[in-house]
Amino acid sequence: MMNDRVKIVQYKDCEILCADYTGLRGQEFLAVAEAHEALSMQSHSKELRHLIILTKAYLDANLRKHAAEMLERLAAKGFHIKTAAVGISGIQRIILNAVKKDMYAAKTLEDAQEWLAR
Repeated sequence: MMNDRVKIVQYKDCEILCADYTGLRGQEFLAVAEAHEALSMQSHSKELRHLIILTKAYLDANLRKHAAEMLERLAAKGFHIKTAAVGISGIQRIILNAVKKDMYAAKTLEDAQEWLAR
């Protein structure tokens, strides 16, 4: 399933898989997450760079669980994921750190892309 909120962007010499969850919750959020996972699984590289945009998005326990399971499925296929998030609140940061402890909380989109390109 493809989704216009999930795409690959070029930044410097890097491919970054960008998933834009801005303003989403519930089933809409889940649909983007499923497209995000599907595009990740298609990658020829086992080193993935994920940029997630969470401005005004609502994460509940079910979505947190889905995110954790997605990361487990990708890891089981041998993928290593470097993740930066932008637009997250303090509460979202706590929730996301429970899912992926090494996620970078960026202040801006450019900050996130710079960090992922390192």
